[in-house]
Amino acid sequence: MLYLSNFAERLKELMIENDLTASIIADKLRIDKSTISKYLSQERAPSIENAVKLANIFDCTLDFMLGLVDENIKKDFKHCPQFSERLQFLFINKRKTKYALKKQTNISQSLLYYWLHDIYSPSVDNVIKLSDFFNCSFDYVLGRVDY
Repeated sequence: MLYLSNFAERLKELMIENDLTASIIADKLRIDKSTISKYLSQERAPSIENAVKLANIFDCTLDFMLGLVDENIKKDFKHCPQFSERLQFLFINKRKTKYALKKQTNISQSLLYYWLHDIYSPSVDNVIKLSDFFNCSFDYVLGRVDY
């Protein structure tokens, strides 16, 4: 998982640039400081929810935080809609089918069902697969940006 090392490196850089400690960030996210330490040491990937919160703290794109792009372009970020709504929107507006998603990404029908019914949120790995499948940014998949 290359994105995990990129994420850890970017998180370290952003913490230094913004003069924030793991304790301060943990307090803002309302999580244990050890979780931030695990992100920094690449022992754990953030949940989508925590990744979005971190990107909001640093006013940056998730694509930048994950190392998918090298430049952090400031944007007006929106509140993320329910993932099930956003995924349905993507299928319709990108003119893609669930069958094509399964074939091209190996994402199972059961996992897709869970996302479409808000039973589970996707992992960072799976959102990266979705952004590749829909040919758009990570932030667009989540609905943080309109383009």
